[in-house]
Amino acid sequence: MRRPTRRAERLAPALVVLGLLIGACDNRQAGTSSTVDNPAIAALTVTFRDSAGPLRLTGTVEVFAESQNPWTEASLYNTESGAERYVLDSLRLDSLFRALKASGTAAGGIPPGSTGFTFNILVRDRINRGGMLANLKYDSLTRLIKDSNGVLDSASVALAPLIDVCGFLDGDTTGKPFIVFTRGAPYTATVEAGSTLFVFHGLIRGSYSLRAVDASGAMFPMYEPLQAKPCPENPLAPGADVPHFTKGVISVGRIQLPGT
Repeated sequence: MRRPTRRAERLAPALVVLGLLIGACDNRQAGTSSTVDNPAIAALTVTFRDSAGPLRLTGTVEVFAESQNPWTEASLYNTESGAERYVLDSLRLDSLFRALKASGTAAGGIPPGSTGFTFNILVRDRINRGGMLANLKYDSLTRLIKDSNGVLDSASVALAPLIDVCGFLDGDTTGKPFIVFTRGAPYTATVEAGSTLFVFHGLIRGSYSLRAVDASGAMFPMYEPLQAKPCPENPLAPGADVPHFTKGVISVGRIQLPGT
């Protein structure tokens, strides 16, 4: 067998180190739950629990800017298998921040002059449970992650059964098809022509800002937030407890809906 040259012997340790560094970079880009050693990089460690206590997550973790609509391609999506934790660092938030600024405000992006954004972390497992960390803030200048109490470096998400949520859309909708969507989360519901009822399926419990889009792609504000609570078995029955939501009359933008 041919003996390695002296040059190859000298290069071997360096190649091993290089391989380890490349592997670490690949893991970070793929959104795995490894920690970040660089103290200049802020990181939020998220753990998971249910009513029985801490758990390992097999499911998905998504990061959405609060302004995003469900069709904005810029988001962070990770698949976890038996993970004890998920680590979100400022490198990935910087990447999302740049993508959202490039996508434009009509698509749910961030205005060009912004230096940070508000975001939500949505967690779902494979047995139809989910939980959310909402209204987190990231500052691209300080590279800090904060909640309402200040700088945040760890948090726990409680998982509970997903629910179906419904409502009635009021305000100049007779005979018109509409799509109602949540901002900062990937949920859409259809209001069929001649109806005003919409139903979201499989929502994580929480509070959501809503918008409506007509068949032409014109977007309208919804004045009331959606407080996620289970939809009655028959929402059209007399006396059913189904909230009504008021659609604005002035469009706040226009988007190209998928498939149109």
